[in-house]
Amino acid sequence: MRKLSLMLVLIFCLMLAQQKDSFDDIVFAFGSESEYEIYFVGSIVDELPSGATYVRNGAGTIIVGTINQVSQIKQCIVGDIYGETIKISGVYEDVDDVVDTLGIDIVKTDDFDEIRCVYGNIDGLEEYVTINGKQVNVQVAYSNGTISIGYPLIVGAY
Repeated sequence: MRKLSLMLVLIFCLMLAQQKDSFDDIVFAFGSESEYEIYFVGSIVDELPSGATYVRNGAGTIIVGTINQVSQIKQCIVGDIYGETIKISGVYEDVDDVVDTLGIDIVKTDDFDEIRCVYGNIDGLEEYVTINGKQVNVQVAYSNGTISIGYPLIVGAY
């Protein structure tokens, strides 16, 4: 069942792969109950959706909710967004499928123990960070049955 769910997600991502103008185009390709995290510096100005939580992290705040709460969460904050992450169930080998489906141009790959991490670029996503002198605007990682997709990097742990 998990393999079928990931396959359906990847098919939908493939349909979106040619029209990505923002990370939101990728976010909404995943199931509504997948976990979503956002890191921003600013203020929470309205009540968060039911079940969404937050933690202050230095100058910023991390809000955790589900994909179906993304627009509500973004309406509750004022400030600058520095990172967004989607977390889905998967297996180690699924990272390659996610990378291929999203059309990620790989900059760097790290494999250690049961963790896999890919850094790369997706055309159309403007924000980036520099790693080893190269621009990166997306990170995909697998750890403990979860695939995390971050823009420009994964928020929190993976």
